[in-house]
This record gives sequence, C-alpha cells and structure tokens, in this order.
Amino acid sequence: MRLLILARALAAVPTDPFLNYLMGRRLQQVGSPVLATGYLQQALAAEGLPEALRREALRMRVESAYLSGDCGAVRHEVGALPDFGAAFRASADEWRERCDFEEKTFRGLLVPRQAFR
Repeated sequence: MRLLILARALAAVPTDPFLNYLMGRRLQQVGSPVLATGYLQQALAAEGLPEALRREALRMRVESAYLSGDCGAVRHEVGALPDFGAAFRASADEWRERCDFEEKTFRGLLVPRQAFR
C-alpha cells in the first residue's frame, strides 16, 4: 500500500527529492535494490534534500549496488563519497571489502539473484 501511495505521489510530482528518497528507501526495504537505485539517484540529483537524508541516500545507494550484485558500482560509489567522517567511511568500506572477499573467495557475490534479472 505504501508503494502505491508513493507511486501516485511521484506521478504528480516526479522530481520531488523527498518522494524519490522515500520510494528508493521503501524499494530497498522490500528487497528491490535495482529499482531503488534509480529513485535514490533522482533524490540525490535534486536540490533541497537535507544533509541527513542525503547522507542516508548515499549509504543506501552503496548498499543497493552490492545487493544488486554490481561490485563495480560499489567501488565507484564508495570512491566518490564525500567525507562524512570515519564511521560513515568504515560502513561504506565494508561493502567494498565484502565485494573483494566474495569475488576472491567465491568468484562472485553471495547475494541472491533476483527474479527476471
């Protein structure tokens, strides 16, 4: 129901950074990281998103890239992150390190493949 309400709101105001952030967040929560990435990107591209939400959207974008099975995107996103402090950097680096470990050890990521991927 929440996704439907957000989709209707986004249809009316497709460039709203808050609605894009909320849609990306909700899609991430329900296990659709590939879909979440686009909405998070739109939220970050728009003006007016508060710093706390911008930081969280960046964090979720790194996580979505990993859960989508795209280690190249994980490395790119982590490398492009602004300085939000050591704790934020450590959290982001953990996703990159997971990619490195799983690619080296298992020759691929240990994330479940999504339907129709």
